[in-house]
Amino acid sequence: MNDRNQNIDQNFKATEPGDEAAAAKLWAVYVLEAEKYDKALVESWKSDMEGLLIFAGLFSAILTAFLIESYKTLNSNSGDLTVQLLTQISEQLLASATGDPLRIPTSIPFTPPITALACNGLWFLSLGLSLACAMIATLLQQWARDFLHRADMRSAPIIRARIFSYLYYGLRRFRMHTMVEIIPLLLHASLGFFFCGLVAFLIPVHLAMAVLVGTLLMIIVAAYSVLTFLPLLYPDCPYHTPLSGACWQFLQTFKKISRCRRSPGNHTLLESGTVIDSPNPHRLNVVALESSLSLEETMVDVMSRNATKASKERSERDQKALIWTVKSLADEVELEPFVEAIPDLLWGRGGRRHTYADHILRLAQNPGVKLHDRIATLLDSCHTGILSVDAFQRRQITCYKALYAIASLSAYSQSGEEPALAVDFAHIYRRTTFAKRTHENSEIDRYMTSAKTMMFWSSYCAVKSRLVSLRENLLAFETRVITGAESDLSEFSVRLGEFSAATRDITAKFPELVGTSHSGGLSQLKQTVDELLFRVPYMILFNYLRDSASLASPPYRWDETRAAVCLNPSVLFSAFHWYLEDCLDAVISTQLPTLNTASDPRAVAWIETSLSRLLSFWRPDDSVSIPTSVIQLLNHRHSSPALKAVLLNGGKVELYLWCNFRATLSEGPAEWTVSRGLTASHDSLTALWRLAYLDLAPQPQDLESRLDLLCSLLGVISKMKPPFISISTSITALIKTQILNEITQSTIGAYGHPLAGLDHDIFQDDYEGKQFQLDMETLESENPHGMPPSLDSLDDMWEETRMNIVAEFLEHCTSNDLPYRAVETLEKITHGDKTPGDAAIPQPHQSRFANSIECVFAARVTDLLNQIVAFNCWNLYADTQEISELGQNPPNAASPWLDDAAARNKITDVFHNYARELAISMDWPHIQSRIEKVLQGIHLWHPNPEADAEDELIEKQADWEPAKSSVGSDEDPYD
Repeated sequence: MNDRNQNIDQNFKATEPGDEAAAAKLWAVYVLEAEKYDKALVESWKSDMEGLLIFAGLFSAILTAFLIESYKTLNSNSGDLTVQLLTQISEQLLASATGDPLRIPTSIPFTPPITALACNGLWFLSLGLSLACAMIATLLQQWARDFLHRADMRSAPIIRARIFSYLYYGLRRFRMHTMVEIIPLLLHASLGFFFCGLVAFLIPVHLAMAVLVGTLLMIIVAAYSVLTFLPLLYPDCPYHTPLSGACWQFLQTFKKISRCRRSPGNHTLLESGTVIDSPNPHRLNVVALESSLSLEETMVDVMSRNATKASKERSERDQKALIWTVKSLADEVELEPFVEAIPDLLWGRGGRRHTYADHILRLAQNPGVKLHDRIATLLDSCHTGILSVDAFQRRQITCYKALYAIASLSAYSQSGEEPALAVDFAHIYRRTTFAKRTHENSEIDRYMTSAKTMMFWSSYCAVKSRLVSLRENLLAFETRVITGAESDLSEFSVRLGEFSAATRDITAKFPELVGTSHSGGLSQLKQTVDELLFRVPYMILFNYLRDSASLASPPYRWDETRAAVCLNPSVLFSAFHWYLEDCLDAVISTQLPTLNTASDPRAVAWIETSLSRLLSFWRPDDSVSIPTSVIQLLNHRHSSPALKAVLLNGGKVELYLWCNFRATLSEGPAEWTVSRGLTASHDSLTALWRLAYLDLAPQPQDLESRLDLLCSLLGVISKMKPPFISISTSITALIKTQILNEITQSTIGAYGHPLAGLDHDIFQDDYEGKQFQLDMETLESENPHGMPPSLDSLDDMWEETRMNIVAEFLEHCTSNDLPYRAVETLEKITHGDKTPGDAAIPQPHQSRFANSIECVFAARVTDLLNQIVAFNCWNLYADTQEISELGQNPPNAASPWLDDAAARNKITDVFHNYARELAISMDWPHIQSRIEKVLQGIHLWHPNPEADAEDELIEKQADWEPAKSSVGSDEDPYD
C-alpha cells in the first residue's frame, strides 16, 4: 500500500504554498466565471422544474378524475346483476302462467372489455409517469440547491475553484443534463398515454367521439414529431423537444458510419478512430478524425457556428439588430456608450476598418434611425449645464469622433473603397454647436475641426452627382437656347426656375463656403454650379488647413482628413486664388510667432505642413504679385532649415516665387515708392534675398526653367538704384552663385555634357539679361580634335568664376554702408560643394581678389575679414603639412592657385596686419591659428629668395605666442 502511494506521488509534483498563493488571482477569475455559469444553469433548471411540477400536479388531478370513472369498468356492475335477476323472475312468472318448463340461464363470469383494459392501463401508466416526473423534479430542485451550497462552502479562491470544477465535472460524469431532459420527456409521454387511453375510453361510449379524439391525438403526435426534427434541419429554430437531442446524436452516429463505409480501402474502423487493415491509413485516419469531431458536435455548437459564420444573411441580421438597438436607446445616457463605440468600429491604428462600414452607413440613411441626427442631438445635450466638466468634454469628444467616422465613410466611398453612398450633414454642421470653435478647450477643438471638415466633405459627396447632372442639363439647355430649339418663352421660364430652385437647394448646404447668388440668368446659374462643383472642394481643404494651423496641437486624424479631400487638379488657379491668399495670410500672420518661438520643431510640425500644403496650391501666372503674407514668411521665419522644408514640400512654389519676383521687381523703383511704398519695396527685396540665400535645390526636370528665371531676374536686379543698391548687391551675388552651382551640377555630373565654358561678362554689373553662352572659340582652341572639355578645365572655369563673384561682392564692402547682410551673403557665396583652391586662376582675377581683400581690411569690417579667412580657397595652403625643407612640392599634390606675386604680397600683408591686430586685442584665437597656417602654406608653396621670409615668419610667431597663450587653445572650427 505504501509503495502504491509512493508511485502515485511520483507522478505529481509537490505543491508549493507560495505557488498556490501566487495563483489566487488566476483562480479568482475562474471562480467568477464559473459561478456565473453555474448559477445561470441551476436557475434555468429550477425554473423548468417549477413549471413541470405545476403542470404535473394539475395533470395528475385531472387524470385522477378520469380514473375514478374508468376503473369501474374493470369490475362487474351491481346494476347489471339486478337487471339479470329481474329478467330471470319475469321469465319464471311467464313460465308459470303458460305452463312452459322453466329454463334457468347459466351465469357467465365477468370479463372486462379490451377497451376498458386499454383505457385503464394507459391512464394508470400516465398517472404513474406524471407522479414520477413530479418526484424527480422535486429531487432535482433539491440537488441543484445542494450543488450551489457545496460550491459556496469555502471562501478561499483556490479551494472554491477546485470544488466548482469537481462538482461540475461530477454533473457531467453522471449525466445530470440528460436527467433534466428526461423529466419533461416523461411528462410528454404521460400526456400521450392519456390521449390514447381517452380514445379507448370513448370507443364503447361513442365511436364518433372516439374518432374525433383520435384525430386530435394524431395531430398532436405529428406536431410533436415536427417540433422534434425541425431544429435538426434549421439550427436557428426555437422549437425543440427532449427527443431532439437524442435524434441529433443518432443522426451524427449514422453520418459517421456512412462516411467510414464510403472511405476507400476501409476494412475495419474502431470506435477510437483507428483504422485496421487499410492500404491508405493516413486518409482513413483523417476521415475517422473528422467523423469523431462531427459526432462530438452538439446542436448548440452548430447553432453557434452558423450564427458567427460570415455570410450575407449574417450581415442582414447584424443590420437589423443594430437598427433595433438604436431605436431602443431613448435616453442620452444609454445612447452615449453606443456612440462611443463607433470610431473604433470604423477606424483602427492601421487605418480604415471595412467590416461594419455598410452597417453604419445604413444606420445613418435609415429614415427611422438617422444615427447622425441622434449624435447631433446628443452633442446638443452637452450644453444643458447639468454635466460636469469632465463629462462635458468626454461627451463632446465622443460625438465629434463618431460624426467624423460616419462622415469619413462617405468621403472614402468617393475614392473607390466603398459603394457610392454618402451622408448629408448640411442640417447638422449649421447648428450653433458647430458654428465656431470654443476657444475654451483646445482638446475639443482638435476633434471639432476634423469632424466639421469631414462633414463638409461628406455633404459635398452627397450632392456631387446632382451637381454633375445639373451642370450637364444646364449645358444642354444652353445649347438648345443658342440654336433656337428652345423658342417657347413660358417653357424657358419654367425650366430656368427649376434650375434655379435646384441650385438654391444645393447652395444652402454650404453657407460658409459659397455665396447665395443662385438666382438670375442662365449664365449666372452655370457660374454658381461651377463654383459648387469645382471650387468648394478647394475651399473645404483650405478652411481645414487654416483652422488646423491655429490649433494648439495636431487635429484629430490629421493625415487621414487631408487625404480624404480629393481635388480636381485641372481647376484654374484664378478660381480660388483670393481664398487661398486669405488662408495664407491668416496662417502666417497668426502662427509665425508660434513657429519662431517653438523650441522643438516637432511641436509645430502640423502648422508647417498646413503651410506647405497651402503653398503647394499657389500656382499663379507671371502677372500675379506675390502675396504680402508670403513676403512676411520669407522675411520673418527665423529658422532657415524650417523655411526651406516648407518651400520644398510646397511643390513647385519656388519656381513660381522666382517667376513672380521677376514680375514684381519689373515695376521699377518709382512705382514702388509711389504706389506700394518704400517699405513694401524693401520687404520684397529682403524676401528675394532670403529666397536666394536658401538655395533650394531644384528637381532635374525644373533645372532649365529655373536657370532661365534666375538669369532674367539678374537683369532686373542690375537696374536697381538707391536706396536699394545694398540689397541688390547681395541678391546679385547670391543669384550668380546659384547659377554657377546649378550649371556645375548639370555639367560636371554628366560626362560629355555640351556645356564647357562661361562668358564671364554675364557676371558684371552691366548685365542686361543675356543668357549663358558657350565660348566655342575658346573650346575649339583648347580642344582641336573636337573632344568635349575635360573635367579639370571645367573645374578651372567654375572656380575662376566663383572667385570673380566673391571679388565683385567684396568691392562693395569698402564703406560703412555695407551690402545687405554682408556676412551671411559672403558666407553663402564662398561655400560650395567643391573645395576650391587647386584650380588655375588667371592673374587678373587674382589681382582683383587681392585688391578687394585689401579694401575690406581698410574698411575694418571684422566679420567680413573673418569670413574671408575662412574661405575654402585657403584650404590648400592651410592644410599643407608635408612640405620638405628644400621647398619642393610633395608628390601628387595639387597646384597652388596664388601664383601672382603682387596679389600674393597684398594678401600676405593684409593677413599679417590683421593677425597683429588680433594678437593685440586677444580676440578670435581660431582666426589667428587659421591665418598662421595659411601664411605658412603660402611661404612653403611660394618661397621668396629675395627676402628672408622664413626669419620674418619666425619673428611674427614669437610676437603671436604670448597672445595665443593668454587667450587659450579652443578647437578651431575651420580646421
